[in-house]
Amino acid sequence: MFFYISKILGYFINPLAWIIILFFLVLIIKSQVAKKRLGIAGFALLLFFTNPFIGDEAIRCWERPDNFLPDSAGYEYGVLLGGDIVTLENSTGKLIFRSGADRFMQTLDLYNKGTVEKIIISGGSGHLIYSDRIESLYLSKFLLQLGFPSNDMLFEGNSRNTYENAVYTHKLLTDNSSNDTIVLITSALHMKRAAKCFSNQGLYVVEYPTSRIVGKRLYNLDHLLIPSIMTLKNWDLLIHEVIGYWVYKLQGYC
Repeated sequence: MFFYISKILGYFINPLAWIIILFFLVLIIKSQVAKKRLGIAGFALLLFFTNPFIGDEAIRCWERPDNFLPDSAGYEYGVLLGGDIVTLENSTGKLIFRSGADRFMQTLDLYNKGTVEKIIISGGSGHLIYSDRIESLYLSKFLLQLGFPSNDMLFEGNSRNTYENAVYTHKLLTDNSSNDTIVLITSALHMKRAAKCFSNQGLYVVEYPTSRIVGKRLYNLDHLLIPSIMTLKNWDLLIHEVIGYWVYKLQGYC
């Protein structure tokens, strides 16, 4: 039930939805005073949520800092969290890599350098409709096709959210290792919530944030003043993470 409620609520915490609602109310409300106020509010929100500098500063407060791990560190398991990494194109049967692919590539880099000895891929379907699209299964098959050693890889495809990632991964580790230390690999924006969930399962987490949204602080004119549709999308990701973190806190998941 929590999974379904969280997916439905996700549609209502999108800044674009708020802006659309305000402008829709401008069209249907008869009061001219109310129309003016709602129009100003909608326009102000649009400017605020599309400003790249403001958006970057907000995200900078939530993203976890980089963690440079030494080569050949020899951690037993690196845990890769699924989510917008890959999907299947039904018409061709091809795998389509998406915005979260950096997590996947960084995981392979850690393995190739000897920073982690084995990989756990955690992630089922996070969709309400496409419940058969199991990311971890797609990724594990892809790696096997590339010749990745099957003995160095585990996957679980039951988890639908971050809390379940932690629960099912902990079970995998209990069955396959006596080591409770993991290198956790997920996006910098998601890391705060994810690390807390895994720590709450009794695991010692070494954070390895990837897919960073913001970099060096910029003061050039276009970044300060020119609206960006990508910033609007990034605000949606940030608000989702912040609310998700506190909901998880209330649930006792992290």
